[in-house]
Amino acid sequence: MKALTSLFLPLILLTGCNTMIEQSKNWVPVSMGLSNNVVNSIGVFGDSIYVGTTNTMNNRFIDGRISVSTNGGKNWAVGNGLDNVIVTSFGRNGNTIFAGTMSGMYLSTNEGHDWKLSMTGLPANIHVYSIAANDGKVFAMTDSSVFVSNNSGLSWVNANKGLPVIEYDVGSLLLKGNILLAGTWNDDGGKIYRSTDYGVSWTMSNTGLPNNSPILSMAANGKNIFVSAGDGVYISADNGVSWSPANKGFPSFIMVNSIVVKGDTVYAGTYGNGIYVSTNNAGSWTPAGLSNETVFCLGLNHNAIFAGTSGKGIFLESF
Repeated sequence: MKALTSLFLPLILLTGCNTMIEQSKNWVPVSMGLSNNVVNSIGVFGDSIYVGTTNTMNNRFIDGRISVSTNGGKNWAVGNGLDNVIVTSFGRNGNTIFAGTMSGMYLSTNEGHDWKLSMTGLPANIHVYSIAANDGKVFAMTDSSVFVSNNSGLSWVNANKGLPVIEYDVGSLLLKGNILLAGTWNDDGGKIYRSTDYGVSWTMSNTGLPNNSPILSMAANGKNIFVSAGDGVYISADNGVSWSPANKGFPSFIMVNSIVVKGDTVYAGTYGNGIYVSTNNAGSWTPAGLSNETVFCLGLNHNAIFAGTSGKGIFLESF
């Protein structure tokens, strides 16, 4: 059961989703050519959009694959070498695209046409939840630890000094300069760990966060860092040392699966409440469409935001 629920905590609730979508006039479906309708992950790198999709059968995810679009979602092509794998995250280092999956790490050096395993130094059967890359370093948050590659995925080593040696059910990463944050969830609750030396050492950085909420995704803009959690959004103005809730305008209970930032505008993809937007760095929120839908993931580029849903494919809104 772990392989099903650890992709994102809300996935265990799929049978309760409202399948009707109330669209804002600005959201446009761009799923034509996608063979699956559940979008678990999005990676947007320039004009290329990578999505990890699945279908569902008896509350299980099946037919996992990666599709790539280079024209804003008008057309999609399925990558080779990665079938029936649940894709949880994407990252990029130079010309190499990484795909974290529930069956290990994959990479592509030809813009997603072909994929191959990148497992040297990683444990077998590892779940890769999140990827962060910068300055030639690629970090992977897994179900057992954080790993780093300094050679574009040829090999991986542990970067876990100060992290508890436990099994994680959810994980997210954010790399901001030399500061690396790891968000976790397990039987001990949700926590954030912080490194200021590219993962050489870690300390817990939970001040202001509840203990019982999973940390599902993270994003940064200037001095601010935002995290989406099982009970809303939190913001840090001191590079992840401390946190404050930023939930004005949300319903009394809201689970935020994904968060992305463009300038002072912050977008939140939620479980069952569609998209919310803030134009004042999460000072307040307003509904922004897809209001009855569960949005698992968000991605953006210079001219559009993309929303991956729990059963209706992918949508975009142009800026």
